[in-house]
Amino acid sequence: LNAWIQRDSIQVSNDLECQKKFLESNIIKLEKIEIKCQPRSEFRPRTQNESKTSSHYIRCDNGAELDYPAISVPVIWACQSDTNIIEVALVDIQKEPHPYSIHNKTSKISYDDEALIFKDGPPNQLYFRLIDTDFNNGYKTFMIEFIKNKQDDIITKELIRSRKLYQSMLRFTRIYRDDHGKFQREDMCQEYSSIMTEHYGDVSVEHMGPKYGPINRESMVFAIFKGRIVKDDISIMIVEQTTQWFHEIKNFILNGNVIYFNMPPFPYLCINNIKASVIIYYKNQKIHESTYLYMNFSNEELSGLPFNESMSDIDISMRKKKLSQDVVQSICCMPLMPKTTSQNKPRKRLNSKLT
Repeated sequence: LNAWIQRDSIQVSNDLECQKKFLESNIIKLEKIEIKCQPRSEFRPRTQNESKTSSHYIRCDNGAELDYPAISVPVIWACQSDTNIIEVALVDIQKEPHPYSIHNKTSKISYDDEALIFKDGPPNQLYFRLIDTDFNNGYKTFMIEFIKNKQDDIITKELIRSRKLYQSMLRFTRIYRDDHGKFQREDMCQEYSSIMTEHYGDVSVEHMGPKYGPINRESMVFAIFKGRIVKDDISIMIVEQTTQWFHEIKNFILNGNVIYFNMPPFPYLCINNIKASVIIYYKNQKIHESTYLYMNFSNEELSGLPFNESMSDIDISMRKKKLSQDVVQSICCMPLMPKTTSQNKPRKRLNSKLT
């Protein structure tokens, strides 16, 4: 269908001139598409694997007149042409083509005279033929699956954030067959839906720990999620406001609803203790922020801490050293102070007594 439309560019131009003349004489009146029922403002997209097992269509808000997005269908369209088709395209909030896909399992792979729903072009486009029932009802509903493609070399996290791909719109365009058998697009009459935003309110972080570790080396931490999660949709940033340092965690392990990752060493070792923020994003939405305390342990203290052991062992070890949550909250940024000889001597005598 797209190829036929593009092939007849000269005919399209001529027909537009004819339409202008018809408009002046009130023979043909171009009708701008009117959206009868808007899609939900918040929705959860599905992956390709989820779509294989069941269909999840874009719906309207609860209590709306119709269950699925719909446009009004004026009778004049039937008078103007015996073949009317609505192109539905997924676009971003800048009205540019969206890299994700829309689909309907009953659609055919190309246009023919019997196809009611078909694909004919990019994956973000879907075509619906208007039938007598639509004209009798005065509206057309659209059952559309929103398929979120996996991140790859093209759909990167940077692209998702820069283009805000977690937001999208549906664009409706009428295509009809004229008296010469040529397909024409009414781009001047197309309409855009309200903005749809990906929403994952059922995903949260229940717990993260340990919340403290050495300043000069990596230390493994974990986060327990609530809700169904996908690894590619998780982003983790480490931020420290005083030094304006930030670091993105690119490598982490997902096991069920728990992720494990290494806290990087703090780059400025002239500081004794300092707090950084661990910010977790899901689907580019911030869902959790907690404080992590970097501590400048001595070599003797480091050797006594089991940083390579399990998380529970680490937590028990730190509690034995009487590091309370109140202490963690009270520390902001402490400069490194060299230990005096007088401070070291009692420790040596104490160690000799213990041995």
